[in-house]
Amino acid sequence: MSEIIDFYTRIKYKKDNMIKEDDILDDLDIYDAILELEYDTIVYYDEKLLTLQGRANWSYARTFSPSQERNELQEVAKDKGIDNLYYIFCSYSLSMGIVYGIINFDINNNAIYEKIFKKENYEEVLEKLAPGLVKKFQVLNEEEEEYTDDGKDLDDIVEEMDDKISKYCYQEFIKFINETKLEELDFNC
Repeated sequence: MSEIIDFYTRIKYKKDNMIKEDDILDDLDIYDAILELEYDTIVYYDEKLLTLQGRANWSYARTFSPSQERNELQEVAKDKGIDNLYYIFCSYSLSMGIVYGIINFDINNNAIYEKIFKKENYEEVLEKLAPGLVKKFQVLNEEEEEYTDDGKDLDDIVEEMDDKISKYCYQEFIKFINETKLEELDFNC
């Protein structure tokens, strides 16, 4: 069984030699092509900040593996005069950890470049965020108890831990977006 990861992303693009920060998904042709490319669905997490949320298989970069859907996105973007699509992202899962990076889809050269800027250990972050929840999880997971003192079962605890890590990742993702200067990055490595 493959590992499903959650991710947040913010899509920027280069057109006329300038990085554009407007909502590329306002263009329905681009929107349709991006939706077809995604593993699962992709939805706005915060429409004001233009951040999106979705799921991927193993790593977010695998979404951009050669495929008919990728070719269609490339053609639509090329027709619109777009040179690059930049996916600034934060992906996270228990086994894959927390990853902050940028995927550069070079439309003109049909190339994908991925830069990873930071990785964090999911379990270590969770232990810092909610040590009490982790302890409850360990007790319930080892089947020492069926319920915690406050009447929660394993599914309740897992849901709380997922919520904590999701909020943490989003906060860190927003910081990452704000710190990222696409103009200064070299993706041809």
